[in-house]
Amino acid sequence: MKRIATVLMLVMLAILAACEKETVLTVEQTSISIPDAGGSQTVSLTANKPWTVSTNQSWCKVSPSGGEEAASSRVTITCDANTSYDERNCTVTFTCAELTKTVSVTQATNNGLLVSQTSYELTKAAQQLNIEVKANVKFSVEIDADCKDWITYNTTKGLTTNMVVLDIAENKSYDGREGKVTIKQNGGNLSSTITIKQSQLDGLFISTPEYNLSNEKHTLTVEVSTNVEFDVTSEADWVKYVQTKGLNSKQIILEVDENDTYDQRETTVSVKQKNGSLSGTIKIKQDEKYGILVAQSEYNLSNEAQTIDVEVKYNVDFDVVIPSGCKDWITQVSTKGLNSKTYSFSIAKNTTFDNRKGSITFKEKNGARSSTISFIQEPIIVLEVTQKEYNIDIGDYTLEIDVTSNMDYTVCIDDEALSWLSLVETKGVTKGKVYIAVSPGDDNTDRTGQVTISYRDLTHIITIHQYSFYSNAIIQFADEFIKANLVEAYDVNGDDELSIKEARAVSSMIVFDVNTKRNCRSFDEFQLFTGVSTIDFLSFAYCEKLTSIILPNSIREIKSWAFEDCFSLSHIYIPDSVKVIGEGAFHTCKNLTSIVIPNGVTLIEANTFCECRQLDSIIIPDSVIQIGHGAFRECTNLSTIVIPPGVTIIGAEAFSHCSNLTSVIIPESINTIEHHTFADCKKMDSIIIPRGIKTIGNCAFENCFNLKKVIVMAITPPHVDKGTFSNTNNSLVINVPSESVDAYKTAPGWSEYASRIQAIPQ
Repeated sequence: MKRIATVLMLVMLAILAACEKETVLTVEQTSISIPDAGGSQTVSLTANKPWTVSTNQSWCKVSPSGGEEAASSRVTITCDANTSYDERNCTVTFTCAELTKTVSVTQATNNGLLVSQTSYELTKAAQQLNIEVKANVKFSVEIDADCKDWITYNTTKGLTTNMVVLDIAENKSYDGREGKVTIKQNGGNLSSTITIKQSQLDGLFISTPEYNLSNEKHTLTVEVSTNVEFDVTSEADWVKYVQTKGLNSKQIILEVDENDTYDQRETTVSVKQKNGSLSGTIKIKQDEKYGILVAQSEYNLSNEAQTIDVEVKYNVDFDVVIPSGCKDWITQVSTKGLNSKTYSFSIAKNTTFDNRKGSITFKEKNGARSSTISFIQEPIIVLEVTQKEYNIDIGDYTLEIDVTSNMDYTVCIDDEALSWLSLVETKGVTKGKVYIAVSPGDDNTDRTGQVTISYRDLTHIITIHQYSFYSNAIIQFADEFIKANLVEAYDVNGDDELSIKEARAVSSMIVFDVNTKRNCRSFDEFQLFTGVSTIDFLSFAYCEKLTSIILPNSIREIKSWAFEDCFSLSHIYIPDSVKVIGEGAFHTCKNLTSIVIPNGVTLIEANTFCECRQLDSIIIPDSVIQIGHGAFRECTNLSTIVIPPGVTIIGAEAFSHCSNLTSVIIPESINTIEHHTFADCKKMDSIIIPRGIKTIGNCAFENCFNLKKVIVMAITPPHVDKGTFSNTNNSLVINVPSESVDAYKTAPGWSEYASRIQAIPQ
């Protein structure tokens, strides 16, 4: 039975073996191509049994690497980028049971274009440059347009296609030059750029190769035009090369000693290129000790006619030359018996009121040596005073003495009067006025002092009488003033009339107020008594005939509109005691020509000098920190203004309609220029706005028709409103710091002037 069972099992195995299926493996492609940049492709396969796939190169990968029996499967073959300049291959092997299939993978070469060297430093000589090119693409050669005149592509027969030959012309200029040549793939984007630098033609030139000098000591600055280093050598010990720190290396400083001999001398200084053959020479000739010398080179003469003798030392023949402009008053005199080395000249009387200058030159015949003497002749001297006697009361005063003179005269107060008279040094006052301060007197003592104004033998004595409180003379002097100006305004004890004594007592305490104006219309001059501390609101307003006024040192404040519409007022002396000047204080003082604001005033209020149309001189002290709205509006005669350091704000319309204003100096302290500040300043052609500025108001420079240049020093563009520079000159240029040009051109308000904005010239 066991034997029968075994036979049956063998028969069954034979039957099963005869029934097992045959292996199937098919692959769709036998080869694929991948570009040089890398990439993937898929391959389809069929297998009736489990299968695997592998590659023989690390740069080629497959996915998946195997699978089960499948009617259809896909395998992705991926290649890395080919960084070599050669084609490469790989085999992908598929295995299923006993069967194998292969796919050949080919990857394209990486295109390349390389040059052996990208930068060349060449000498100035003409030469040929061979550039080796490694490429597996076709290429062309492009030369930059700005160097085609000295770099040429040479297509010489017989050279390999991978050798570029460039012809370089000789550099005949004194500057180095640089060019670029590009090797570029035809129809592609591969390229290499070669930079070629060629040295300059070396040069060394002396600006002035020869000097003829007098015998005095000299320091010569010789300009050397060169592009090489050089040494300086002097052949003589009396010429020394001075190497001074800070000087340009292309300047030679030579120190020439004085020639104290009686012979002319000469030498040569050599300038030679270091480690080269370039050189230049400087020839120096120096006169002997005496060429032509005069004993005195300048004469200050009186205006009288006179004859002067001029001693001349010489060792050459010479001529006497009198300039044509002074031949009418300087004449050479040929007088017998005079030493041949002494020359006489007649000087005519100066009948003008100005100094005049002349000269005489002793010039070598047919040579360069000469000596010149100068003459300064005084004019007719004028010294006049308009008034030689003054009567004043016991108050303190500042007397203004008019002086007419064309010389610098002296002012002297006699010793007996020094205790109560003193000279006032006043800023901005014209040379033709002398100010004498008078101290207060007392009730009972008259006193007299003298002031002497003199120049040489011209003398004027000014006598000043100061009368006591009860003096008849001062009563007569003051009577009309007191009665006319105080009786109507002040009724003492109910009386209709004041006694002189009562009136004087009132006048020493009075604060002028608005009532005063009804009493001053017919007066052309006021002199306030000591003790008055305030000029009140509208005190002198509408005093149409008032021409001048001197304020005493007791005044502390001038209130608003105090002198409004004083149309005839041309001069006012404001003492240093004044600390406050109110709004519109001098509004419409049309004839006021000059003003000195006392040091201590901090604010120029709104409209203070508005419509002062004859005002052409004003001094603003350093104490001022703000200029108010319309402060100088319509000051049409004002041509220049200096705004002191410390002022931070210039108010709206402060200088508008100042039609003759051409020059304004704005300090660094300014941070705000308000609207219309300089509008209608039609003659202003330029202005510098300091670096501290933060805000410029709208229309600040509107209608400045002549404005051609504005320099803004601020690094950060300040805020500007619309129309800041509207209706200005068509050629207006706005200069700003170079590092801020772009910021200004795009900043709000500034962008509308972008085409006019430029960097500040270096």
